[in-house]
Order: sequence, then C-alpha cells, then structure tokens
Amino acid sequence: MLQVTPFTAPVPSFALLNALRDHNAGAAFGYLRRELDEKEPILIFFNIVNQFRQVILAREILDQGGRAEVLVRTLHMHPYAAEQAMKHAASYTLVQLEAIYHRLLDLDEKVKTGQLNDELALDLLLEELTNASR
Repeated sequence: MLQVTPFTAPVPSFALLNALRDHNAGAAFGYLRRELDEKEPILIFFNIVNQFRQVILAREILDQGGRAEVLVRTLHMHPYAAEQAMKHAASYTLVQLEAIYHRLLDLDEKVKTGQLNDELALDLLLEELTNASR
C-alpha cells in the first residue's frame, strides 16, 4: 500500500516576509498555513514583528549610507539575517515601515484585548500587506 506523507519541511526564515515584500498573497498565505500547523499564531505574529523591527533598523542604516555589516556588528545579527533585512529595507520607505509597525501594534492590542482572534489578525495583516501599493 502506497502512503503519501504531507509536506512538513519547516518554513524557511524570512520566507513569509519575502512573500509579503513581493505582495505575493498566495505564497504568504501558504507559508502562514504551514507555520500555523507547527506554531501558535502568537509566536508567528511575534516573529513578524521582530523581522519588521529589524527591517526598520536596516532602513535607518541604509538611509545613513550604512551596510549589512553594521547590523551584524551593532545588533549581533547573523550575516544572512542582516542581508535579508537590508534587502527588505530597500523595498520600503521608512514612512511605510513605520506605518506597518503601527499596524502591527494595533493588531497586537486588539488580540490582547480580545477584540480580534489571533489567526484572523494574521490573515488581516497578510491581506493588507500583500494588497498594499498594487
């Protein structure tokens, strides 16, 4: 009897953020569903917040003429993570990133006060970020 096993490889770091940056809703929701199979929604949300925080810091460094090495040195980031953050930072203005970060804060508050389900908050965030500036 032939048995098919589900695809269970972990979602690569930054894969969800890559899909968001590229406004690729299909990939973003696919990665989210795979992550939800393995992690609690709040952990995924915290990861997104942390990655956008890194991207904001990278944008500030880019705006000052800096490079990924500054992130590695000052924030003790892994070089790959620093390169990814810089790559993402180049795709956004600081104003756009600050607006995203404020939206993340708003969603976090709504989840913590029971106004919004955590999975729905993630879905809303992905929908907003993949449809932004289309």
